[in-house]
Amino acid sequence: MVSKRISIFLIILFVFALLPVSAAETITVTNTGAPVAIFYPSEFDKLVMDFTVARADGSADVLNALTLQNDGTARGWDFGKVVVWTDAGASGFQGMAVDEKLGEATRYETGGYWYLSGLQKAVPASGLRIFVSIETGTKGAIVANKSVQMKVPLLIDGGTVGRFDLGDSGLFLAGATGVADGIINPYIQTIWVSNYDTSAPKTVITSPSAGTIITTSSFKIIGVARDQGGSTLASLQILISSGSSAGSWVDVTNTGTNYSDWEYNWTNITDGTYTIKTQGADWLGNAETIGQGTIVTVDQTATVSASAAASTVSVTPAILPADGATRAFVTVLVKNLAGNALSGKTVSLTSDRSTDNIRATKELTGADGLATFEVTGTAAGVSTLTAKVGVVTLDQKPTLTFTAVSFHAGDLIKGTASTAVYYYASDGRRYIFPTAAIYSSWFTGFSSIKTISDADLAAVPTSGNVTVRPGKLVQVVSMDTPWRVMDPKVYAVSRGGILHWVKTADAASTIFGTDWEKKIVAVPEVFATNYNYGADINLAVDYNLAAEQAIATIDQDKGF
Repeated sequence: MVSKRISIFLIILFVFALLPVSAAETITVTNTGAPVAIFYPSEFDKLVMDFTVARADGSADVLNALTLQNDGTARGWDFGKVVVWTDAGASGFQGMAVDEKLGEATRYETGGYWYLSGLQKAVPASGLRIFVSIETGTKGAIVANKSVQMKVPLLIDGGTVGRFDLGDSGLFLAGATGVADGIINPYIQTIWVSNYDTSAPKTVITSPSAGTIITTSSFKIIGVARDQGGSTLASLQILISSGSSAGSWVDVTNTGTNYSDWEYNWTNITDGTYTIKTQGADWLGNAETIGQGTIVTVDQTATVSASAAASTVSVTPAILPADGATRAFVTVLVKNLAGNALSGKTVSLTSDRSTDNIRATKELTGADGLATFEVTGTAAGVSTLTAKVGVVTLDQKPTLTFTAVSFHAGDLIKGTASTAVYYYASDGRRYIFPTAAIYSSWFTGFSSIKTISDADLAAVPTSGNVTVRPGKLVQVVSMDTPWRVMDPKVYAVSRGGILHWVKTADAASTIFGTDWEKKIVAVPEVFATNYNYGADINLAVDYNLAAEQAIATIDQDKGF
């Protein structure tokens, strides 16, 4: 155990109390539920939760994190993966390559749950439909029939109020948390033991999507495939039929490994309505049940061309600060010459000013003809936005007025009435430096700090504390003057404020140099709750110093 009293001349506290985000707003939930089902080993896209979240006050928000826990008898090893999705494509759960995958949840054994954080997924005022699916464990892992009844546990917000910290549970939106009594799937699924693979593959056509209007005489159909049950695909066939032709099944030969991705070149197409179906089979003879297929229309006339005059481009708000964080939301509605919405069109958006940043949130139009973008700016002035659909430039070119600000995302700021220093992050919030030592772990000197009016400072919401920079050593001390060491352990910091106990002086010396003791940053015990604990460091190979030192900004450290 490394135990060493730290020699530091003085710790200047910039602030003596946390200033957490208020999470007074509540969340409402519509629990549709995943139906009763039986799952077998090595199966995926098995639905275990289906619910919609929204703010109780009817406002839009952003989903940042959620936790999941099984109330049934199945345990961690019975699950290969726990995956979180939002509804995309046709209404309802489709999973692989159709719904929007938010990510694979991480297992937190100490808390007995899975968590997914850092999402920043927009929650419309109407609500966000969320699916949770599982990938079952392998045959060797599943040794007994187990039940699954997945839930979002009741709200526990023990760290920074309104923000997910490891050990918390529930749903965490940017401006609301919940649900007080949790969300549990009303039905139970069962994972059955099986030594046999009787599960058929799953194939998905990713392009074209249902309702697409194809305007050319040839089209490349693409998709993905995966076998359920742990085997691999042996074959994949495609059938293209229309009202006048039943078509015939054809082998798909242009594929990736085990048909994980595939292509089929559809040629000599004539106008009409077509149904495209696929079927996969694995090496054990399990054949996929043929579905309804993807229905598309081939219309090689002008009705499928975007109209520059009929299409619209709108932006809100039209005036916003040039702080690099506040966003304007742009909606492009693509219409044809008949004034109907066009699906399957890729939209691009540009600004006439290089100081603007544009992020496409949905660049391919669906059946509603909509594409959406977010715009931020770092310089005052007026920007003209131009939308294009392929080679067609739309007539409407809205303007955005960016007002001058005294600070931007990434700046260090303070008010006139206090010495407290904050980091203004790209999420539009300010994070305080609790001590001078923590400040110095990130910055040298104070010349870059910008003093702004107290009114401007108050307008920026607070969101907790800055933690010591990754790649540094820390030790917990008292609040006394002079302080006392409260925890003899010395920790190495990794991204996100995770502390790793450096268990030997040899490991510390190898990683941080022979003068490692002089590099320790003192953290008063009142701020120790800002950190979480990771795996211990027994040997130098247990910690990648270069990777941690590459975290150059507080935005990166906090996952923005």
